[in-house]
Amino acid sequence: MIAMSEEYAIHWLEPLVDEIINRKQSPIVISAGKTPSGHVHLGFMREVIIGDSIRRILKKKRKYVVFRIFFDSYDAAKRFPPYIPKQYAKEYLGKPFALIPSPFDDIEANSYAEYFGKELANTFPDFGIKIQLIWTHALYQQSEMQDKLRIGLEKADVAKEILLTHLTHAMSDKEREEKYEYYKDWMPAMVVCENCGRTQIKNKEGEIIPNRVLTFNHQNDSVTYVCPACEYSGDVQLSSGLVKIGWRLDWPAKWSIYNTTCEPAGKDHSVKGGRKDGPSGRR
Repeated sequence: MIAMSEEYAIHWLEPLVDEIINRKQSPIVISAGKTPSGHVHLGFMREVIIGDSIRRILKKKRKYVVFRIFFDSYDAAKRFPPYIPKQYAKEYLGKPFALIPSPFDDIEANSYAEYFGKELANTFPDFGIKIQLIWTHALYQQSEMQDKLRIGLEKADVAKEILLTHLTHAMSDKEREEKYEYYKDWMPAMVVCENCGRTQIKNKEGEIIPNRVLTFNHQNDSVTYVCPACEYSGDVQLSSGLVKIGWRLDWPAKWSIYNTTCEPAGKDHSVKGGRKDGPSGRR
């Protein structure tokens, strides 16, 4: 047996755990997140295993800890993997995964999202991973998430300015001016169309056009929209569950509701200009 050198006597997670404990939060809440858009690649298990390792260390230290994974089932299908039936692209592109039928029947599932979410979750017991499942399509039916959505809409100008500050910090003056003009009427939320069930569409150039909120009526607690997919126009209540905030606000909204302490992330979140460098960087 090779003796462990003094340099590596402490596991690299231990200083992180100490930092978490020093926050004096109870329960300690660890989060992970994944869009169930297809078979989940092995690389994602890094995030789950790190989170569960932190949970185990904290448990040994007799700390009350909860580990949750958010299946972002309300995310829309931008594309489908090659193993999905071809008719899915024609019928369901642009719809939230929770509103798309399961493509296969070997796992009991009520939707596309549930099929691939369950496929991943079914492996957790084999690894001894103890984790709670949260489905975001169900979360958006709850008043707690609708309250965060309301704040996002009320503070849209503040959110936009924070977002643009991060998006444009490395741009030229001309590029920055064009970006601000593009975001002039931007609202931080999208609507599931009452007519076609889509939240976005891909145009001929391959650009994603979201069914973005046009106006927010605080008095009526409703938003207006014109669907880019079917051109249907509507006015829906926030309580309908049909309004979803963009991911840059969706993340901190979940952190706030569940009082998240720590959320691991992949390298793509940590590089310069990545999600960590933006307004919703993971902690």
